[in-house]
This record gives sequence, C-alpha cells and structure tokens, in this order.
Amino acid sequence: MTVPLTVQFLSVNSICAAHSADPKLGKSLADRSAKTLPVVHSSNESMERFGEGKARLVSLGTPVEDADIIIASIAFANGFLVATGNIRHFSRFEGLDMLVW
Repeated sequence: MTVPLTVQFLSVNSICAAHSADPKLGKSLADRSAKTLPVVHSSNESMERFGEGKARLVSLGTPVEDADIIIASIAFANGFLVATGNIRHFSRFEGLDMLVW
C-alpha cells in the first residue's frame, strides 16, 4: 500500500513553490498538499543523515539545496520513496528509492 506524505520543514512547500516555474500555481498546490497529506517531521536520525549527506556532497563538489537534502534524509530515515521530477539532484543520494514524477 502506498500512502502519500508531505515533508514539512520551515515551510519547504512554500520554498519549492517560490522557485517553481509558476510560483502562483506552485503555492496553490503546496498549500493544498499541506492540508490533505500527512506531515512527516524531521528526527535526530534524519538530521544526522542530513549532516552526513551535505558533507559528502560538498566534498564531492556536487552540493544541492538544503531542502533536497532534508527531504532525502527524512526519506532514508523512514524508509520512504521520493516522488520527484528533480532526478538530477535526488540521484546524488545513493540508495534513495525514487519515483520519477
């Protein structure tokens, strides 16, 4: 069974919406998902993974935005699959289960 989830940290939905090709539409979709999907918060394990992941990507010279690292870290810590259209960033996290969306 697949259960859709949204990761909420410092309003990651709003950050992503602001950077989308259509910020107004992105904000509308982000607001709707935040109201309808369960929210998964960060944990000590996910934040440890964040630190390790960020350090690894910086040392490799392939950093990505913190929001993507946090999403990947929470997914790893909870055994979640990440549905994304941003394969370029999320493919940098070895072993992360992804669904191209």
